[in-house]
Amino acid sequence: MKLRRTMRVRAFSQLFFILVFPVILNFMSPYVIVDGAARGIISGSALVFAALFLTSPFLGRLWCSWVCPAGAIQDQLIRVRPRRFTSRAGDHVKLVIWAVWMGTIVYFFLSAGISAVRPLHLTESGISVDAPARYIIYFGVIAVFVSVALIFGRRAACHTVCWMAPFMMAGRKIGSLLRLPGVRIAADPDRCTLCGTCEKVCPMSLGIGRLTKAGRPEHSECIQCGECAAACPSEAISLRFIRPRAPRKQGRASEGGGGSAGTSS
Repeated sequence: MKLRRTMRVRAFSQLFFILVFPVILNFMSPYVIVDGAARGIISGSALVFAALFLTSPFLGRLWCSWVCPAGAIQDQLIRVRPRRFTSRAGDHVKLVIWAVWMGTIVYFFLSAGISAVRPLHLTESGISVDAPARYIIYFGVIAVFVSVALIFGRRAACHTVCWMAPFMMAGRKIGSLLRLPGVRIAADPDRCTLCGTCEKVCPMSLGIGRLTKAGRPEHSECIQCGECAAACPSEAISLRFIRPRAPRKQGRASEGGGGSAGTSS
């Protein structure tokens, strides 16, 4: 019951950030950080991306499920397009985009140096969409995320084109390797009946049931939204602040049951 209330709070949080998206757009912009790097300026978006990386060992991808307006919009589209996104190859597209983008940023910073820190770079008014021309950019961003989700399925844009997710995926991987405590999905395999309820509600289309039954529900694409835990009728899944489990000594053989969906974060 407590987790269900938390899900309602999450829903209100998503609504709030959808409404303020025109204000905060530039602080999530891949262009603003590149423009700043070319001028030797650490912009607000650079500070946000750094914060996501530094907090992800502990918070995972909570940003994606609680704050990101693009993710929240895609969650609403699940009612229209409930198709599950199952392309594991598609998950790698964003990593290629991120690598090229980061390479460009690093090149510009190495060329121009760092001369200033300006959180309001290209957002001097404090509002990202503060002129008619910027509405074109705003609606263009929304159109990309909406169209990809409608064509390919649940949160497909998060899987394929999101430039922010790799920061959190890398931070979570470091947290797991160092066994740092963080917000994680925990499983009780003995309670799991493989009813499939968790997989029906997962906005990231993950095979949570199989991972739970295997006792290792972590996945690099998991956004720690808690929907699976709230929906599980046997209470086999929970959302907790815990340390990751130590690697199994049996190696690959012990993890075979999870299939391609068993990649740990």
